[in-house]
Amino acid sequence: MKIMLPVTGSVVLGAALTSSALVGVTAAHAATPRCQGVQATIVGTSGSDTLAGTNGRDVIWAGGGNDNVSARGGDDLVCAGGGADEVHAGNGADRILGESGGDELDSSTGHDDVVSGGSGDDTLIGGSDEARLDGGTGDDTLTGNEAGVVLEGGADDDRLLSRWPGVVLHGGDGDDYIDGHWNRDADIDGGAGNDTIEAGGGLDGSPAKPVRGGSGNDEILGQGSRDYVDAGPGNDTVDLGDGDGGWAQGGTGNDTMTTGETKDTALFGGAGKDRLTLVEVGSMADGGADDDVLTGSLWDDQLDGGDGSDTARAGEGDDALTGGDGNDSLFGEEGADTCSGGAGTDTCDGGPLGTPAPSSEDPDLCQSDVETKINCRGDSGDWTGTADGTLVHSGGVTETWSATIDMDEQAAGYYWLGDADIAWTVSGTSASGCVYDGAATLDGRAEMAHFDWEGEYSVSLWRTTVTAEVVIDCPHAEPETIVYNPMNTNAAEADDQALPQGPVTELSGTATYVPMNAPEGTATWSWELQRAS
Repeated sequence: MKIMLPVTGSVVLGAALTSSALVGVTAAHAATPRCQGVQATIVGTSGSDTLAGTNGRDVIWAGGGNDNVSARGGDDLVCAGGGADEVHAGNGADRILGESGGDELDSSTGHDDVVSGGSGDDTLIGGSDEARLDGGTGDDTLTGNEAGVVLEGGADDDRLLSRWPGVVLHGGDGDDYIDGHWNRDADIDGGAGNDTIEAGGGLDGSPAKPVRGGSGNDEILGQGSRDYVDAGPGNDTVDLGDGDGGWAQGGTGNDTMTTGETKDTALFGGAGKDRLTLVEVGSMADGGADDDVLTGSLWDDQLDGGDGSDTARAGEGDDALTGGDGNDSLFGEEGADTCSGGAGTDTCDGGPLGTPAPSSEDPDLCQSDVETKINCRGDSGDWTGTADGTLVHSGGVTETWSATIDMDEQAAGYYWLGDADIAWTVSGTSASGCVYDGAATLDGRAEMAHFDWEGEYSVSLWRTTVTAEVVIDCPHAEPETIVYNPMNTNAAEADDQALPQGPVTELSGTATYVPMNAPEGTATWSWELQRAS
């Protein structure tokens, strides 16, 4: 029989004691401690012990004192006990519990280790494959040195350090510091508390799982490459750093966010009085709810105040400013800018180009929903443009047309209707060998609708009601002139077209489909529309 006893010396090796060593053993000695619910096979003392496991599965109970434990081989269970202990996992899948005291728990070897610091200010190192480290209570320091290692700070103010790509960093409760400097494709979550997160120089987060600040007043630094950040509730500070692309959203609270020296990035303030700053070209900022302050860059920006009485200053570049709901103040500053006020009583100052009074020659455009216009030209709300297309019938007969369009605003920002002057021709040979030849000028109608809540628009030319004379020359017959119904179908319509972001001053597109009255034919058309000044 093998029995492990409490040892009074400082060193305990994983060698089994035989029954011959039990001379003089008392009943108290026979009560072997348990570790994580399992009877211990290696038992320390109340002093500072050095304990070593075997190559098999050990259950090590270190007891009190500042112990040094090496688990060695096998899937071991280790309970460090009280004191400032040092525990090294072995080559198996070990479960290590630091318990009380400031422990140093090292899971640099083996695989699938589960390490918990327990109470106290612990130091945990994860270097084995798929290790899970939990700091527990206390101000802990956790380091991940291998992809797939999971660091959970637990309660209190912890430090989580990534030293390899693919480490999972979850701060938990408390004011945590998370350093993903060597990480990329990171899963980072600050949790509750006022956290400081340095996301790292690689691609951090994803649209589906961004870097998360959690609740509290967090500070998040994206550093390099493309980052995705969700700061969460609280008054957060976010700097996306110098990577192109990505986005940051502030959530509820008064957030301060900047894009850094990046392009094609976006900031979303959410609820709260936010301050959003763009630094590089091709970026956009959306203040969301409440009274926000938006600042543009030296390049072409898109600034949208959202709900609330917002202030937007676009800086240099040809910028697009949208006030949204509320009484907004929009400043285009340098460049040829476009202002859209949205609901509320809005003011737009296009900037120093042009004249202070509204002028048709001014390079800045104030749309019709801006109540006070300064340094900009007015916008009638109407649309003009051109369109052209073909309607190919089965057999080879083709209608070709082009149109000039002038649509008046019928419902502010939503619906437009107007005239389309159409130049039309028909040509080609039918399946029966008849040659078609005709031309006409048609009076048509065009309409367009914006669906801002869906981010889409539709545009179409109505089917015509006029007729045209067309010459048909069929085999074995004299040419004859017939009355033809040009574009007698949905020859020009387009639904579900994506609206550009920001104030919309130009729209263009192409559509190809099977028309209703010509199931074997094809309609193709394109359009280019501009706001009328």
